[in-house]
Amino acid sequence: MRALSLEHEKPLLFGHSDGATIALLFAAMENSPVRAAIAVAPHINVEDITQQSVAASADWYENRGLKQRLERYHDDVDSTFWRWCNAWKSDAFKGWNIEALLPAIKCPLLVVQGDEDEYASLEQIYGIKRAVPHAQLIVMPRVRHSPHIERPEQLLEHCHAFLSSLEKERQQ
Repeated sequence: MRALSLEHEKPLLFGHSDGATIALLFAAMENSPVRAAIAVAPHINVEDITQQSVAASADWYENRGLKQRLERYHDDVDSTFWRWCNAWKSDAFKGWNIEALLPAIKCPLLVVQGDEDEYASLEQIYGIKRAVPHAQLIVMPRVRHSPHIERPEQLLEHCHAFLSSLEKERQQ
């Protein structure tokens, strides 16, 4: 924010998966400048389903075209993918957990997850709700890990409603 001369701004954050987790962590920082956050399919701890699905993604990467699809976004796609994959799969990472940090989130928070998410159970967002009671939860039926790809219009509607409610509160 400082490098962009935006240190006095109150950002609205949107993140998906690991990016959603980063948004949660930024919102939970002491004196966080975040005005509001939208977290889609966030992770707050490591579940067996997460590690199993990440391990399965290695086959998609090596044999089913995932590498080619990711190459347009990464200069060093192999390093990017394998560092992500190996971190999530590692036994050492099993204890990673940010739940204790979540109660520090004071800004408005929308959390969205598909009910068929192959990378996480709904316990991820229910854990957020327990720690951040003012969080709004949306469970999207028949949606997997990527609502922005599977049901973009529906996700946009939820985000628009959330942001509109913030604007209405600000005007009162």
